[in-house]
Amino acid sequence: MTRLTIEGTFEFVLKNPEAFTIGVAGMSGSSLKMRQKVQEALGDLAEDIRIYQLLSMLSDAAIKTVSAVLIRQMFTISPGYIDAPGKREGIRKTACDLMITLAAATRTLPVFRAAMGALRHI
Repeated sequence: MTRLTIEGTFEFVLKNPEAFTIGVAGMSGSSLKMRQKVQEALGDLAEDIRIYQLLSMLSDAAIKTVSAVLIRQMFTISPGYIDAPGKREGIRKTACDLMITLAAATRTLPVFRAAMGALRHI
């Protein structure tokens, strides 16, 4: 499912390259309207993850966090994906690995925090 999600995203990138090029520039730019559009995209991805139960093991808050990181990363790597057809397979693999890593890390974060808290008392 992760691979299909990433592939679908990159298909959309190739069909709408201008949107991603502009989006990269607008993610942290001075245009409030553009930053708001990026935030809407974050919400859309989080909702898709919930609807399709892609990361069902995560809380809604964790899904929101993972979505924010993924969207930012997808916007950041999209120009390279558009401009370098020979590197697309590697970029897709990296994006899939990132999504899996984020989900795993987010899932284990409470356990890690608890362990760190316990170590402070030793």
